[in-house]
Amino acid sequence: MPLHSTKTPTRLFDAPLVLAELKRGIAKFLATAPVRPDEGFLSLTLPLSMQIPLVPESGLEKCRYLADPSEGRALLGFGSAQWWRAAGPGRFAKLGQFLLRAAQVWECHDPYATGLPPRAFLGYAFDAGRGPLTGPDLLPNAEIRVPLLLLQRLGDVSAVTFTAGTGHGTQPEEIAKTWTGVAVRALKALTNSGGSAVPRSSVRRITAEPEDTVWIRRAGRAIEAIRAGRLEKVVLTRRMVMAADREFEPTPILRRLEPLHGDCTLFSFSGNAMTILGATPERLVRLSNGHVRSDVLAGTHPPSGGNRLLESPKDIHEHRLVVDAVLSGLTPVCSQLTSPTEPRIRNLSSLQHLWTPVEGRARSGVTLLDLVARLHPTPAVGGSPHRVAMDWLAREGDCRLGWYTGGVGWVSPDGDGEVSVVLRCAVLTGNRATLSAGAGIVADSDPKTEWQETELKMRPMLDALEGG
Repeated sequence: MPLHSTKTPTRLFDAPLVLAELKRGIAKFLATAPVRPDEGFLSLTLPLSMQIPLVPESGLEKCRYLADPSEGRALLGFGSAQWWRAAGPGRFAKLGQFLLRAAQVWECHDPYATGLPPRAFLGYAFDAGRGPLTGPDLLPNAEIRVPLLLLQRLGDVSAVTFTAGTGHGTQPEEIAKTWTGVAVRALKALTNSGGSAVPRSSVRRITAEPEDTVWIRRAGRAIEAIRAGRLEKVVLTRRMVMAADREFEPTPILRRLEPLHGDCTLFSFSGNAMTILGATPERLVRLSNGHVRSDVLAGTHPPSGGNRLLESPKDIHEHRLVVDAVLSGLTPVCSQLTSPTEPRIRNLSSLQHLWTPVEGRARSGVTLLDLVARLHPTPAVGGSPHRVAMDWLAREGDCRLGWYTGGVGWVSPDGDGEVSVVLRCAVLTGNRATLSAGAGIVADSDPKTEWQETELKMRPMLDALEGG
């Protein structure tokens, strides 16, 4: 199939053929496209003659990966053309300013009209007050990272987007060498399956943080504070540290998650010595051509719960707090906001949740990062009232590892994009994996029942670790 076609039939991913196509496309583009002499960015999107896999066979180490298999969408980024980091209360505004300045000097070329623009990966921690994370986290507080090479798939269209910084006398030959080199590394990683299936791991629990009895007592104190009128809701988190008989690998873990959790957002963000990955069911917000969508998930039962969620005043109240917070956050920057008057049930393989979609139109000039700044953290991961709940959690020592209950997603130079809440995840460091889960506490909560809910939320990731 010629390079200029944007339709990609399903067939075996042929790395040598793809590399040859990309080399021709890069050479043709750089032979005619001027490279700006001042500082800026240059992106080139080239279609592929075959689909990239929604979940690759290998190669997720030291990469950024996002996929929504149910929508046929996947992003896989290699290398870094640029990154921006921020921390503190104004972190999203700072990242937005970095992106806005970059967009003004960003030349984006899509000569074959794939419709897939450059995208940067976005990730951030729950608490803006924490500085750049160190130690076992090895993640910044908040970051936008532009990959050197981005593999993209949307439905039956697959493409590669290359990005390079310009200025300081950058020559086309240098760009071609950099882009070709990262393409070789990316294609090698994608097709290096190791030749055999990954055996099951022996995984054992090392510790719980906090210990189970400590967490249950903390939940009891939260209920007392709520019944005394000091809080409406607070989300308590806990984590388990697991050890395996060999080093964890992100790719087989995600491949094990995908068949059961393909209706979730799969993600894997790797640093120097760690990876945070998972399958989250909750999209915080999506912005596309002015259309805004937020999916509120709050209220949880086991999958065999039938319609009990819709008949539970406790869960309906917990859910309504989140819906009201999302509507309040979006109203000043959106028009035509709509949401169903009653929640629906969203059934997942291991749990069911109350779900309410909220949709509207963003006002002129509003970007994804503006929306994230107004929504994060919702009462689904923090509490209500927001500031009181955050102070209570800090006093109680509720500590969240990495980006858990923060967000991961993507953003384009024009400010569109989407972010999902980091849930149902694990942080991998060598042969150690840290699983996190939380539960929303309201006046009618039972501490032991809420603890059991966190166990249910960790079970799918634990199963994937044992198989991956």
